[in-house]
Amino acid sequence: MDEASRPLAAHGWARTPAVALRLTADRVRYRRRRWAARLLTAAVVVHQTVLVVQVVARATDSAPDVRATAAWGLYLLGVSSLLAGPLLWWAWRRVAEVRPVVLPLDVSAAAAVGVPELESEPGPHLGLSGVVEPPRRW
Repeated sequence: MDEASRPLAAHGWARTPAVALRLTADRVRYRRRRWAARLLTAAVVVHQTVLVVQVVARATDSAPDVRATAAWGLYLLGVSSLLAGPLLWWAWRRVAEVRPVVLPLDVSAAAAVGVPELESEPGPHLGLSGVVEPPRRW
């Protein structure tokens, strides 16, 4: 990447804020990570659905020995949910890290990093200007 296309080109990459680094997005990497997260989510949903169907089938069976194994399926469902939850969170968090930021063409530098209030004039201090009565303990 050349100097002109880098955000905050006067600074090195080490001193570039993380928000400004997100302004240069690699859409291919974003789409690959999103596709991988979708596949992982679909695999977890299919796995959990299979376990739920097996638990329901075992719990409604007429044989008492088969009905007793429904608890084991419920245990597997809980353990797999506890393992799949952080895995899915990690996968979708990776997608959010590389998600492109779409900004209007006339955006200011402060709005680009998410704090448009930085460009407005600061208002008067309410306590020191006499607009608000100071607390009585003073």
